[in-house]
Amino acid sequence: MSSSAFTIRGDPAAPAVAFTLNDNDDDLVIVSNPAAPVTIVSTGTAGVRGPAGEVGPAGEQGETGEQGEVGETGATGDLGPVGETGPAGPTGAASTVPGPTGPAGATGATGLTGPIGAASTVPGPAGPMGTTGATGPAGADSTVPGPSGAAGADSTVPGPTGATGPAGTTGATGPTGAASTVPGPTGAAGATGATGATGPTGATGAPGSTTTAPLATKTANYTATGSDYSIYVDSTGGAVVISLPTAVGIAGRAYEVKDWKGTAPTNNITLDPNGSETIDGVATKTLTASYQSITVRSDGANWGIV
Repeated sequence: MSSSAFTIRGDPAAPAVAFTLNDNDDDLVIVSNPAAPVTIVSTGTAGVRGPAGEVGPAGEQGETGEQGEVGETGATGDLGPVGETGPAGPTGAASTVPGPTGPAGATGATGLTGPIGAASTVPGPAGPMGTTGATGPAGADSTVPGPSGAAGADSTVPGPTGATGPAGTTGATGPTGAASTVPGPTGAAGATGATGATGPTGATGAPGSTTTAPLATKTANYTATGSDYSIYVDSTGGAVVISLPTAVGIAGRAYEVKDWKGTAPTNNITLDPNGSETIDGVATKTLTASYQSITVRSDGANWGIV
């Protein structure tokens, strides 16, 4: 018989183990540590098989295998019958806390759980959630009302104002009170009455006398007086200054000053108020155009052009 080669692998830390090989023609027993490959060679015709030896000691436990798949969730069991409602107990003393809600109906029985896989040191994936069982019927309504809850605290926020009710009928007029000794307030002024018709035109008065405003002609500097009004200036011989009296105390008095000969462009004519008084807010006023004229009037403090 030709030889045959076999490779045996095992745990290097395990003790030597006896192996028996039966190839139907020859029997061979080898004692070896399977830490390294061994070669099994046939040695001739096998004799009668002897009795089996005693079972050797158990080897160390191998690593735990992976956790098996989670079994399918069992079908939901039929809903159990609703139990009969027990007799109502005696009414307890009134509570300041609202009573509990009546008991819910009985829950149907839970379906059978599938078999549990072998324990693993590595958590397996979560299995699918089973279907929710049917909701049990609602319990019968209680014939005994629960105690009333305590009244809520008064609100610090005023409620909305209700709609205004219809106006009541006016009561009868009371008797007139005694006359007051204190005059009442004056009533509001009445509306203005219509304008009366225009009266007849009066008789025409006698004709008044005709007067001529004072006129003075000046060729040199001059101070106006209370009897002056029109002052015609001839500045042919040189510039001329017309001084005004103080405006204080003569409100309404006016003076007219005119370039009489048309020479103001060459020899200016100047109006000079008294002291710090002004003419339209300026210290002096000057005529610079031919035949120009200017009229000023006192307001009681200064002069203004009119």
